[in-house]
Amino acid sequence: MNEIMDRLRQRLREATYAFFESHLRCTPHEVEVLREQGFVVIRVRGFLTKAESELLKQPQEAKLLTDYYHSMLEGVYVPLDEVIREIEHRVLVEKQAVLEVEQEQCVFLLTLGTKPEA
Repeated sequence: MNEIMDRLRQRLREATYAFFESHLRCTPHEVEVLREQGFVVIRVRGFLTKAESELLKQPQEAKLLTDYYHSMLEGVYVPLDEVIREIEHRVLVEKQAVLEVEQEQCVFLLTLGTKPEA
């Protein structure tokens, strides 16, 4: 079971890095994956550029940047769901992204369910 968990964490980490690099054109400093019972938490740290960090100092610009990231981050669930289906044979039933731009991090909260029978 530990081997499956380790593989799941590694593949989710890789899928998250790949999404940020291909869709957001940035490489996060760290991607941490935690798995407990029917939940997965993915914490992504250090993905903002210096220019984006400067924009956060202006409230109107910070809102635009936050809105931009919220819309772009929706796409990460497709590759994460694929990894979960492949390794654990489960599906995402709930998902939420908590964007904390002031701390330069995003936390993905995932709830897993059983895979429906075809």
